[in-house]
Amino acid sequence: MIGIGPVFVCQSWGIADDFVEAKALPTGLGMDALVAENPQTELAQMRREMVETRAELEQARRELERARTNGHRVSDLLERERAHFHSVFEGIGEGLLLTDLEDRVLYANERMLSMSGYSREDVLGRPAYELLLPPEEWPQLHGRNERRAKGEVDVYETRLHRKNGTRFWTLIHATPLRDSAGNVVGTIGALLDITTRKNAEMAQKQSEERLRGVIEHAVDGLIIHDFNGNVLEANAQICNSLGYSRDELLAMNVRDIELHFHDAEVLQKWQDVKEGARITVNGRHKRSDGSSFPVEARVGLIEWEGINAILAVVRDISERERREEMRRALEARFESVVGAASDAVVLADAEGKVMLWNARAHSIFGWSEEESLERDITFIMPPRYRHGHHEGLERVSKGGDFKLAGQVLSLVGLHKDGHEFPIELTLGLWRDGEHTFYTAIIRDVSERERLARELRDALIERRLIMDAVPDVLFRLDMEGRLVAWNKELERVTGWDAEVLTNRPAIEFFEPQYHGLIIDAIVRSLRGEQVEVEAPLLHANGSTTPHSLAAVPLRDDAGTLLGLVGTARDITEKLKAEEQIRLSLREKEVLLKEIHHRVKNNLQIINSLLSMQADALGDARVKAAFAESQNRVRAMALIHETLYRAGDLGRIDVRAYCNRLTSALVRGYSSACPGVSLQLDVPNGLFLPLDAAVPCGLIINELVTNSLKYAFRGRQTGLISIAIEIEGEDHWTLRVGDDGVGMPCTDVATVTSTGLQLVTGLCDQLESDYRVSNDGGTQWTIPFTTA
Repeated sequence: MIGIGPVFVCQSWGIADDFVEAKALPTGLGMDALVAENPQTELAQMRREMVETRAELEQARRELERARTNGHRVSDLLERERAHFHSVFEGIGEGLLLTDLEDRVLYANERMLSMSGYSREDVLGRPAYELLLPPEEWPQLHGRNERRAKGEVDVYETRLHRKNGTRFWTLIHATPLRDSAGNVVGTIGALLDITTRKNAEMAQKQSEERLRGVIEHAVDGLIIHDFNGNVLEANAQICNSLGYSRDELLAMNVRDIELHFHDAEVLQKWQDVKEGARITVNGRHKRSDGSSFPVEARVGLIEWEGINAILAVVRDISERERREEMRRALEARFESVVGAASDAVVLADAEGKVMLWNARAHSIFGWSEEESLERDITFIMPPRYRHGHHEGLERVSKGGDFKLAGQVLSLVGLHKDGHEFPIELTLGLWRDGEHTFYTAIIRDVSERERLARELRDALIERRLIMDAVPDVLFRLDMEGRLVAWNKELERVTGWDAEVLTNRPAIEFFEPQYHGLIIDAIVRSLRGEQVEVEAPLLHANGSTTPHSLAAVPLRDDAGTLLGLVGTARDITEKLKAEEQIRLSLREKEVLLKEIHHRVKNNLQIINSLLSMQADALGDARVKAAFAESQNRVRAMALIHETLYRAGDLGRIDVRAYCNRLTSALVRGYSSACPGVSLQLDVPNGLFLPLDAAVPCGLIINELVTNSLKYAFRGRQTGLISIAIEIEGEDHWTLRVGDDGVGMPCTDVATVTSTGLQLVTGLCDQLESDYRVSNDGGTQWTIPFTTA
């Protein structure tokens, strides 16, 4: 808490009738100590106000002493003193809190109430720690209270609770409150809200911690030093590379690390960094063992622990320089050979990094030598080949065979502009001491591939045209034998080229059609255009109806060479014609039936809504309407299933039941999360529409009833649905559950709307239904569809 200089207090604090000798509070650890610790503008202003207040209070004390000596108007002076105290305390810019030895609040100024969110009535007489601290922090006050009881001044920072539960940081200056005899009777505390400063400090600390984390886990070496070169921080990577511990480096100067440190040049670069420049420099660092290694350092300005400093990201470039020396040696070795090569020549090391790139490689791939060196060779490969390339390198590096050496491979290259093109690649492997290298001779075969492709296209163009025709194309010689055909004939007949070659045309038809086919061939060879319909014979004995047309084939001189013809599959045509005939007959019946069904469904919907209207007086109107919606949905699902199936006269029972019950279970999933459904309906079972509607509504009602009532107090349960057909028209519908059972199996006496609907639908089906409570509720509903 913050001290406020000498404070004179009455023994009873504003409620005594008689004046008790006041005594000045000690100032040795008051505002002067606070300002020294936290020289903020607000506190300095506060100190000036307190100095002025001290003089006023001293003047008031002298007036009170004169009044007591003279014995005049003591009560009036005391009242004026108390009013003056109040005006001083309320006018101060910080929170003031007076407490007794039990930490009960005797007084709090408006600033204190504003900071904490409490009213004066909230705080007076209550322990301050209960108002401002959570219970788990109360034990920490014991030591502070003991020090205050001994008359010690206590200055500290802490987080207090507001009335609304939020917390705020305060700087507290707690001074003992004494009576006229000098005994400590309480504490007067001044509270300064330092939340903004603390938040800024914590943000700064978090930022520094994140930066420390980045520094420590960086791949490269990181070192921070001031503008005199003194090391302020170093990460593990730089410590390892130099062979020093962190503590050793923190005691060093960068001049002890850099082998060639030139003050004038380095200081100029540091000045550039200080002005905001980011620079990259090369140097040579000394290790603790006396050896040295080349480095590249990227240098920039950073704020570190409140001061401007230099951050250097240091990378060991020993391997880079070694590779550069190796590359120069290799270039000299291969320059004469590679420079004159008509193919691209590329050299890579064991890791796949490009070491040599000749002019022809530049012209083929579009990448210059400067752009290609030191890059992974996969940059000239399409992405789909790169994984296999790396696997091969790894296998060879582990001692595996280099299986591709010397082979000519047809692959695809990737140009700089992104397009792919065909290449021929010859690979080689050679070693220089402990180092392994790969050579690649690459030839662009784009032009050769284009010419070959054009040639192939010319050879197969006519064939492609013939095969693209969906009809059978064929050519017969003068003897009626097959000499040319398209792929469609092979597909239709099931015979391959070997069987079809020179096969007599009549063998593609059943014997009863041979006369018709021979007559058509003869007429066509006479110059007639012939069309006949006959089924083509498949190798497996089946036939496909076709329409055949043929015309004579002559050469340029007009000589008759045979005939050419087509055969078109007319299966779909015949089916369509038959379907049209059937559809015309069916639609007359179906149109009337659809109107009848829609009318019946509307009547059912109307009845359902009417039943729900009767229940409108009940508080569960919403639930009743939901049940009606389920019923309407069950009927709508009938029509949806019918139209999806394309058969308007009957419904796929399994598909319908599965969709209907799944929707119901999902609708009640929150109330019955563990209920499972067992559907025992054979595939391929179709129910006539007249029976499907009532059956669907019955299933809807009974499953809904089970989900609502059968499993109360349980997390799991089983609902089963089974439909069986006995004979042609006799059906049995079974719906049951393993729940608590119905309270009464005489459903005729039940007033439930749903069960009344079920019994009415059973009557519509003319069913002698049965209900049992054996292991749950079981409904057995036999009916006929005749």
